[in-house]
Formats: sequence, structure tokens, C-alpha cells
Amino acid sequence: MCDATCFELIPDSYGQYIPQIFAEQYGRNCQNVKQDDMAILLEGPDNPEYWEAWNDIEQTAILIGNDGTRYTLYQNSNLYAIKEGEELPEYLTGF
Repeated sequence: MCDATCFELIPDSYGQYIPQIFAEQYGRNCQNVKQDDMAILLEGPDNPEYWEAWNDIEQTAILIGNDGTRYTLYQNSNLYAIKEGEELPEYLTGF
């Protein structure tokens, strides 16, 4: 569930592979990330630096939509794209 300020990128059913799938599907559309971190994610969760790289990307990445809209990332089980400058919708935070 989302609205005009966000959309779901990857459902939680992908578990530990969410970061790897993100890198595969959206990595080319990201700004503000280290390419070394993306390369680590592409290797998968067996890489010992996988979770550290994901944390860095999740905190700093700007995803550029097809229309040029800029999004930040938010993971709360599912991975979401949140329109830059918008607050997290209440239903995602539980508050």
C-alpha cells in the first residue's frame, strides 16, 4: 500500500536478497552511491561486506524515476521509494 509520495520497490518475500535485487534492477538509476557498494550487493549476501554496503546505500541513495522524480529509500520489511522531500506516510511508520 502506498500513495503519491511513495511506491513499493521490492516485497519482503525476497528477504536477504532485497539488496541484491535492488542493485540488479535499480542500480543504474541511482545517484549518491559508491560503485564499490553496488558491486558488493551484486555479489549477494555471501559477501561479508554485503550488509554494510546495503546500509550505506539505503541511507544515501537517490533513485531517479523515469520521469526524473527523485526518491529516497526506506525499508520496513518491504523496500519503498519515497519521493524526495516528503515525509514517510503514517502507515509505514506505525505512528
